[in-house]
This record gives sequence, C-alpha cells and structure tokens, in this order.
Amino acid sequence: MRILLTDQFSEAGGAQQVLMEAAAGFAERGWELHAAIPEGPVVNILAPLCKSITLLVCGPFTPRRKSLGDIARFGIQFPRHAAAISRVVAREDIDLLYVNGPRVAPAAVWARQGRPVIFHAHSIVTQPLAARLAGHALRTPDVTVLASSHFVAQWLAPLAPDASVRVIYNGVAGFGARPRWRARHTRIAVLGRIAPEKGQLAFVRAARIAAQRNPDLRFQIGGAPMFGGEDYLDAVRAEAGPAVAFTGWTDDVGAFLKQVDLLVVPSESVDANPRVIPEAYAAGVPVLAFDGGGIPELIEHGVTGLLVKRHVPEALAEAILDAVANPEWLNGMAARGYKRWQRCYTLARFQSEVCDAVEGAVRRRREPVRKARASATA
Repeated sequence: MRILLTDQFSEAGGAQQVLMEAAAGFAERGWELHAAIPEGPVVNILAPLCKSITLLVCGPFTPRRKSLGDIARFGIQFPRHAAAISRVVAREDIDLLYVNGPRVAPAAVWARQGRPVIFHAHSIVTQPLAARLAGHALRTPDVTVLASSHFVAQWLAPLAPDASVRVIYNGVAGFGARPRWRARHTRIAVLGRIAPEKGQLAFVRAARIAAQRNPDLRFQIGGAPMFGGEDYLDAVRAEAGPAVAFTGWTDDVGAFLKQVDLLVVPSESVDANPRVIPEAYAAGVPVLAFDGGGIPELIEHGVTGLLVKRHVPEALAEAILDAVANPEWLNGMAARGYKRWQRCYTLARFQSEVCDAVEGAVRRRREPVRKARASATA
C-alpha cells in the first residue's frame, strides 16, 4: 500500500498531531508513505516515516475571516498544489491520498488520477466560500470522510450529502499516570493553541473573578498562538494581569498536566473535538468545559467532567468555585474519566480505526476493477 499524506499546515497543532499519529499507524502496518505538506516542524517528524516529502507553499491566510487577498492567493496556489500532488501520485504510483486539511482538499481531489481519497475533517469551516469549495470536493466519487466528532459530521452532511462519513474520535497514547486522590484542587489551567475560538480570554476573566473569592487558587495558561494570532495573545495577557501565569508552549503534555488539579476548556461552540480532554482523562485530571461544539460528546456531565451551559466568564468562575469546593466530586470524575480514556480514546484504538478506513477505501476502489477483469475473461 502506498499512501500520500497531505496537509495545509506543518506546525504541530492538534490536527497535525492526528496526522502524525495516523502516519505512525500506517507505518506499523508496513505501508509506504509519501507526503506533500508545507515546510515546518511536522516535516521533521514525518521524515523518518516517509519515502519522499514534497514541500507545498500554502498561505499565508488571515485567521478566521478571509480577505480578497486570501481568495486571490488561494486561486494562485490551487493549481500549483494540484500539479505537485499529481506528480507524486504518478511518480510513486500512489494507492490512496490521505488529506488532512480543507484548503488542500480541492487540489488533492483534482490531482488524484482516479485514486481513492480519505478526507479527515477535524473542524468545521466557518467561511462560506471555503466550506462550499470543500463540500464540492467531497461530492466526488471514491472520497471517504472521517469526522473527528458527530458535530463535524452534522456540519458536513448538507455540504456533501452523498459522501461516506465515518466518525473516529481522536486517541492519545497516555502518560503512564493514574488518577490520584487530591485533598484540594487549587492549580487550574488551560492548555493548547491560543486563539479566540479556544476561549482563553473568557478564562482569564473568570480567573480574576474566582481569585477574588478564593485567593488560594492559582491559574495558568499553557500554549502559544499558531497560524497567526499574536494580537489575541496580547489581549489575553493584558486582561489577565497578575492573576494568571503564562507558561508557553510545551511538547510534554504529561508533565504539564501532572502539575494541574483542574483543566478548563473554555472553547467557543465551533470547537469540534479538543484532544486536550482525552489527554486530561489519560493523565487523571478532572475537566471543566463550556458546553458546545463537539465537547458534550467527550464529557458526560457530572460523570467524567463538568459542562458549563452559559459561555460567559461569570458562569465559568462560578463553576470553578463550585467544583474546587467539592474535592471528592472532582476525584470521582477524574477516576471515571481515566476509565473512559481506556475504553474509548486510546491511540491504539484510533490508529486501528483509521487503518481500517484506509483499507476499506482501497478495497472498494479495487472491487469494480476485479469484477470488470473477471467479466472480461468469462
């Protein structure tokens, strides 16, 4: 099996982490890998797994709302992406294209030369034009869609009504930790990419409110902006003042979570499947999150974590204060979250399901060919 991996980014965001984990699973099955992605840290990680890597130039694009310049830039880059991908498909006799980002999906489908495509959807696309372009690409025969949550699958349904969509939740490897009993929960943190949709601004405002009522609480934000967004980080820092510590990006999620008593996920309702939630489960850390997007699929309120209905700092602060006042409650949720990770969100389970999807897509593509050959020789 020869697979071409392609993505629009090469910074190590959540979706790119999934790409690397899927690639590792493919390599374990003995499949030959090639990649077409922008230059960046992911290239270095994929290099030992890939027989060849073709560098793409993708962007830069404005985060969230796109400008006329972004549209023009996409129009210029699309044929270049298609040509580069087409060359790899022909040269390496690729069996399947694994597409990890909506910006490269139209070019990959255009350049596939009859090969099946798997499009892995990790989020919803909020720009109407970009969503329509992605939807048009997904209507092509032999395209299988993997959605990171039912929330994403429901968003895709009207865009590509005939597409084959399968929900596969992210998996995490674990950290060799188990839930531990905590007498107090005073260290409260957010971890991940710093961006408006991740809600750090709501968190720092809630932290200021909660710290006034309980001075023993300590708040911190781990992470950094990616794909742009420095202005938002500056706004979060200004709002936080001395109430919140900023620890920057870390590649050692386990070490970060080891120092945390309660993880907060204050994402907006567009967040499809924050991988930091199963990471917290695997680390034995209780989770409190805004109720929106794909988050309710991961958290069972009062069982494996806590959901906050009102997406405002005041409600988040109240929920934090209520939670830390009940350590037994949080300890029980951490233990049940750990069991939920073992049952539903391991890396081995994720890799197995993605590999099965790849094998199924290739098998469906080859079946008509075998039948045609059998009919011709009958």
